Amino acid sequence: MSAPVAETPAPDLVPGPTTLPAWLLLQAELRPKAIAMRVKELGRWREISWSEHASRVESVGRGLAHAGVGRGDRVLLLSENRPEWVMTDLAVQGLGAVTVGVFPSTPVAEVGPLLERSRARIAVVEDEEQLDKLLALRDGTALERIVVIDTRGIRVLENPASSFEALEAIGTVEAVELRSGRLDEWRTAVGSLATHDVAMVAFTPGTSGDPKGALLTHGNLAAAADVGIVTYDVRAGDRIVSCLPLCEIAERVLVVAQATRAGCTVHFGEGGDALENDIREVRPTVFLGAPRLWQRLQARVETGLRSAGRLKRAAFRFGVGNGPRLLRNALVTAPVRRRVGLTDVRVALGGGAPMPTALLEWWSSLGVDVHEIYGLTETCGVATFVVDATTGAGTVGHPVPGTEVEVAPDGEVLVRGASVFAGYLDDPDATAAALGADGWCRTGDLGVLGDDGDLMIVGRRKEVLVTSGGHTVAPGPIERRLAASPFVRTAIVVGESRPHLGALVALDGETVGDWASEKGIPFTTHSALVERPEVVELIAAWIDEVGEDLASEERVRCFALLPHELTEDSGDLTPTLEVRRTATLDRFADLVESMYS
Repeated sequence: MSAPVAETPAPDLVPGPTTLPAWLLLQAELRPKAIAMRVKELGRWREISWSEHASRVESVGRGLAHAGVGRGDRVLLLSENRPEWVMTDLAVQGLGAVTVGVFPSTPVAEVGPLLERSRARIAVVEDEEQLDKLLALRDGTALERIVVIDTRGIRVLENPASSFEALEAIGTVEAVELRSGRLDEWRTAVGSLATHDVAMVAFTPGTSGDPKGALLTHGNLAAAADVGIVTYDVRAGDRIVSCLPLCEIAERVLVVAQATRAGCTVHFGEGGDALENDIREVRPTVFLGAPRLWQRLQARVETGLRSAGRLKRAAFRFGVGNGPRLLRNALVTAPVRRRVGLTDVRVALGGGAPMPTALLEWWSSLGVDVHEIYGLTETCGVATFVVDATTGAGTVGHPVPGTEVEVAPDGEVLVRGASVFAGYLDDPDATAAALGADGWCRTGDLGVLGDDGDLMIVGRRKEVLVTSGGHTVAPGPIERRLAASPFVRTAIVVGESRPHLGALVALDGETVGDWASEKGIPFTTHSALVERPEVVELIAAWIDEVGEDLASEERVRCFALLPHELTEDSGDLTPTLEVRRTATLDRFADLVESMYS
């Protein structure tokens, strides 16, 4: 093995609790009137103070306890991002119970196995749509009650369903006093929590198989929360817009763990197409986005430039790369950042997937240095961090404080530290394969440690290809280079037992459509766009350009354009918008064969 690389020990933090529910109570005591969350309702932002936040979490916790939830029980959460998601999560953790988050976009056929494996007795769902999923699946499971947050459209809630409002009402001070129950029941449970107790089950994305349930402890969450303060410089009062699904581990750590630990204000906007407007209104100081979101904001800027006058376009192109930084900021980059709502951003983070180098450089030219985070569900979303975004492009940086990273002889990245998970749900074999007796977690990623200690990820161990000529190739870095084009949504490199590499390419329909319109190329549908010879030539030229910087055996020699964009509904993407590689290749097996023939 290569020598372990670790940062210096974490600096001393303000002493305090070791669990998130206890931190919530402390924030309410120290900063009762400060704003914990804002939620947009009917176009206006409503504020929730730390005092109200803690009070509602406590009521939900008492309501769950009245429903029989106790230490070790599991509560399933099936909802879009909203304050009630965070409140339920913290209430469940405070009881010593376990939160099981499921992406709300998960189809019924995939929710069933997760519900069965979780053995959840209570489920909290967002609305009628999610309620219907569980009502269709609950027979034969441990599910006893379903709590619905938004009951609009539901005429009557019958057993086993009830409303979130009723759950809170059961746990209010007045209701508990009427029952002559112990008013401090939830706080007593919070005080008895141990760092090694499991706090949540977080399912892995499942890009190459069935999702596994990672068991994350209170100690894991506390360690990940401290990383935000020590490494990202997350502070009290920071403004955060919740953009990624809360079931995604990086978002959950930022919005639930780090925001609670540091005392940030989290904003839950209208999401969807309104997300960009939410960002402009909030002007976040800490912003976490997946590569696709950063690309979406980039596209917004470039679309605006295309509609701008020739003089403005020329000024932008000249100003981005020339002249003193202060002058560029005043005349060019500041107005552009204002257009997307990033004028105040102090901590810009890229997570969920590797960021293309070209994308990092583009944002850096506008004065927004996006720092990449590397971590897995199994490491609570944190392992390494790019400290200097201007020099760390192409790597995932150094280990975060309190974490060690090394590379095994076979090239696999190993991680050890306080954020490493406790094992997989009901899967001792998978746990033994991932966790060594010495505490090292096998990540499944292949990597290289540079002389300066920076880690570079070169691919997934399961995805390595061996061509018929005996060349071993990691497809990940090639796929990221191909996806750096604004015309390419994603690419899947193939070539196992083939004479050379090929690629299935999914176009970015909007960008390619705009390009075709500007060129006067007629088309009506996405499939018609894919068949245009001009579009094929456009992508072929890009693939050739990418190949100029690659070794001969790494160059893509043939490709095919997918007839439609990959989506969650078609089963091609996970809820975190990662490609389900195995399923997609099976689906387009004939296209791969025709590409080689």
